[in-house]
Amino acid sequence: MTAAVLEDTSWKSDALDLIAKVAESGQDFDAYTLQEEHGLRQPPHPNMWGALFRSAYSAQIITPIGFHQSQRPGRAGGVCRIWRGLPNGTYRMAAA
Repeated sequence: MTAAVLEDTSWKSDALDLIAKVAESGQDFDAYTLQEEHGLRQPPHPNMWGALFRSAYSAQIITPIGFHQSQRPGRAGGVCRIWRGLPNGTYRMAAA
């Protein structure tokens, strides 16, 4: 008998809800900010970060505003995109 693996199927929707809230605040943020300051859990796979931000950008919730060195331990200061919420309220529609 094999052990059942519990897959985190709600991570992306939870993360999009959080991005919508942060977008509304006007705060600039990156993926690490979502985890450290807002308590977002790790995604089931690291590649999910790109798809998450692409979805939020495509939904016109956020826009890229620049880059900085990542503060995430283990990234050795790698480049990280900075995002900001769009002021047009589209985050409300996307989060609904």
